[in-house]
Amino acid sequence: MGIIEDFAKEAGYSRIYLNTHRYLEAGIPFWKSAGYEITVEEDDYDETTHMVKNLN
Repeated sequence: MGIIEDFAKEAGYSRIYLNTHRYLEAGIPFWKSAGYEITVEEDDYDETTHMVKNLN
C-alpha cells in the first residue's frame, strides 16, 4: 500500500479511497491500522464499508 499511496501523492491526489466488507473480519481492523477511516457503512447485501485516507 505504501507504494500505491506514494504514487497517488506524487500524482497530486490528496486522499485515497477503498471499500471492504464487514463480513471480512480482519478487513476493517487492518485498514484502520493503516490509517484509513470509515466514511460510510452500507446495509447492502455485501455489507460494504467505504474508507478513506488523507495523503497530505
